[in-house]
Amino acid sequence: MSVNAIPDKNNNLIIPPVNNTSFVYAGNGGYSINPALMASKDTFEKSNNNDEKKNNRLKWTGIIGGAVLAAGICFAIWKRRSSQVKQLAEHMTFQPAKTIEEAKSFAKSNFGIRRFDVNNLDIANYVNEGLTNASNISKGKIVLPNAVKEEVIDSLMAVRGRTLIINPNYTCSYIETSLKEFGLSGIYKNLSFREKVKTVMSQFYKGSLKESDEFSNLYHELGHLNHEHQNKRMYDIYRKAGSGHDITKGVTQESEEHVTELLTRNILDDTRNKISTYAALYPNEYVAEVYSIMMSGKTLSKEIMDLYYKYGGPIIGKI
Repeated sequence: MSVNAIPDKNNNLIIPPVNNTSFVYAGNGGYSINPALMASKDTFEKSNNNDEKKNNRLKWTGIIGGAVLAAGICFAIWKRRSSQVKQLAEHMTFQPAKTIEEAKSFAKSNFGIRRFDVNNLDIANYVNEGLTNASNISKGKIVLPNAVKEEVIDSLMAVRGRTLIINPNYTCSYIETSLKEFGLSGIYKNLSFREKVKTVMSQFYKGSLKESDEFSNLYHELGHLNHEHQNKRMYDIYRKAGSGHDITKGVTQESEEHVTELLTRNILDDTRNKISTYAALYPNEYVAEVYSIMMSGKTLSKEIMDLYYKYGGPIIGKI
């Protein structure tokens, strides 16, 4: 680009000075912009663009990193809170609630249960009474669920993490089929939740140590919670063996080893007859079933208890 002499107000031509590095003499009285300056300008602009892109990348990296860090902190706080065990009173008195709100308030104030999503008052009172009994037996030193919810599942109840799941219908096909054999299916659907539990316990566990306690299934689930809390390593070793299993199909290696243990100790028949056939399936279920009987105040043989503690079974009255 040529730059010619520029006239001033008196029409005198002004030539840019030779020592002005912005221009170079182009001949014929003209000057052009110094190419080195143009190159420098292009380089400067490119450098600025690169710096801006780099700064944007750093900015987004910082934002994403901050978000990940914040999420990690929130998760850690949630996990810590969800794993905390509320110190319970050594003894508490249960009074049946007259409303769902009363039941929720009782669960929150006595057990620290923050989420109590139960809509059936009969079920709510059953859960609260069972948890009260369990706490009193353990003199307040027990891990209880921090949430309770209703959900239709193929069993009476279950635990997921620290959440107790209660089946409000409790009419899975296995139970319905079995009750037909007992001639009870006609009246079963019209029973209250508590009466259903009593019916199942008296028929399914007839002759065993679980027959007379309507809360033994609840104690079973508490057995899982306290097993994991007191001896997580052992609990995790056997957890996969019993997860998602069908009690009528398949045998895992852990199950075979468990049955071998029962046979070696000569307690297979006692386990099946005095506790339950369920206890003879998997180590974690053995622990939960034995725990439920212990919570009912019944005594088991030394051989049964030795295997219970070998599997890391929880000690009642210990957190």
